[in-house]
Amino acid sequence: MPETFKVGMAQAMLAVPPDKLACFGIGSCVCLALYDPEKKIAGLAHCMLPSAPPSAPGGGEAAKYADTAVAHLIGAMEKKGAKRGRLSARLVGGANMFSFGGKAEGAESLGERNLRAARESLKAQGLALSAEESGGSAGRSIEFDPESGSLLVRSARAEMRWL
Repeated sequence: MPETFKVGMAQAMLAVPPDKLACFGIGSCVCLALYDPEKKIAGLAHCMLPSAPPSAPGGGEAAKYADTAVAHLIGAMEKKGAKRGRLSARLVGGANMFSFGGKAEGAESLGERNLRAARESLKAQGLALSAEESGGSAGRSIEFDPESGSLLVRSARAEMRWL
């Protein structure tokens, strides 16, 4: 029986058909979706923060940070037979959920910093970003289907969108 696995904050998971992956309540976090269309392997990381501190442990903490989640997810997918050259990448999230007085003009929000770190990490790993649903001030939820590679984005303030 097919299952939809929930990827929580600071987690990364893989799925192959008929199973799916989902993330709910994505605000300033960034969800990184990687897909290998030949092997039909979907990978999803739910990153909370832009960069790991130098003292951060490896392994289980990698998905928590946008700068380490990309390499972590690629490695996990390659172990299942995916090839880096076939991977497509999509980003969802990075909303500015809260407005604080006293913020320095021009200072990036947490969502903006998460998006920047994810984009830079993708580039450093040699992956191009094929689609993105990001920014704004509304939370999002996604469902990722490895059978088709489709990524359904739902938002409180916009219609559903397929990436």
